[in-house]
Amino acid sequence: MSIQNTSRDLFTLLRWLGPWADEDKTPSGIERHEEFHPVPGSNQKVKTWTYIDKSRAPKGAYLIGPGLHFKGAEHEGLDRFARILAKAGNLIMSPFVEDFSNMHIQPNTHVPFLGAFDALLEHRLLPPGIKPGVFSISFGSWLAMKLATCPVRNSRLGASVVFGGYGNFQEAVDFAISGELNGERYTHHDPRNVPAIFMHIADTFDVDAATLRQAWLKYMRQTWQIDTMKSAEACHRKAKSLALELPIEFRDVFLEGCGALPGAQARVRASLADKKFDYLDTRSDFHAIQCPVFIMHGTDDDVIPYTQLESLSRELPLHVEQETYLTGLYGHSSQDGQARTALVNAAFRELTTMVRMLKAIHRGGRMSI
Repeated sequence: MSIQNTSRDLFTLLRWLGPWADEDKTPSGIERHEEFHPVPGSNQKVKTWTYIDKSRAPKGAYLIGPGLHFKGAEHEGLDRFARILAKAGNLIMSPFVEDFSNMHIQPNTHVPFLGAFDALLEHRLLPPGIKPGVFSISFGSWLAMKLATCPVRNSRLGASVVFGGYGNFQEAVDFAISGELNGERYTHHDPRNVPAIFMHIADTFDVDAATLRQAWLKYMRQTWQIDTMKSAEACHRKAKSLALELPIEFRDVFLEGCGALPGAQARVRASLADKKFDYLDTRSDFHAIQCPVFIMHGTDDDVIPYTQLESLSRELPLHVEQETYLTGLYGHSSQDGQARTALVNAAFRELTTMVRMLKAIHRGGRMSI
């Protein structure tokens, strides 16, 4: 790999992923192809979007592990990110993981994801001599870890890049519902994530689970990524309005699952204590990881708290090569000399961390066989 190509690809990542980038713009010259690939152990197929820069042959490859979102691979931010990685010289495969789009992770949800990885390994444009990486976002870390711990695929994975993921599922869920860290209210917390957790325990109520999930999904579609719905008050008003559309026996459960009635945290803790939900925590299989793990997290993450970076790092076995990157922006209101010096130092640290992160992303898709 030439130094010139490496520098160009790093500059591409810096240009499009830096804080100065316009998030409404995407790199030009990227082709996206829709493909269907076999799902292991079934007669089904997984749909994927594959991205390539039509002006060059790829030098690396990544499988994208999406977060929980009803738009899935069609999410505008995820599509943009895939295009950026492709512009930086990677063959990118972004799968449509149906259960993640339905906001309900189940024990076998990862199997189509494994099928997408198999397809990436066999892709005609996969650069020779490399192992593709996996790049996961938020709760997509569950998919990444299921792949990294898969006994028939772990040796073929180059690296696992975990951005905003979790190490301890119960801790991540507690934060999603309460917005508290170590007993204190955290400034950055999005109250709209509560129903995404309740989607997983809908079967534990004495009412029809499908009706509950449909109602919570409707609530999320009408609140997520809408600026006027950032406050708890606005979310509660929306929840109460939607509750009126449900039969009366569903309303209290629905509202609790939206965080509009008290009791959500205690309910989820009690439900997740049942061993049937153990599949949501992958730590017991970490001994099977063979690839490097690059853990990245933002200090202002309002879905999974930044403390999960340390939780995940701590849980990885000693034999696993790991790197951690904690990033965030630090503001100062004072304009005295000491404050300005602190701001400059903070900006320098942030820039240094960002460059190190981008170098890790560059390496993660180009690990040698």
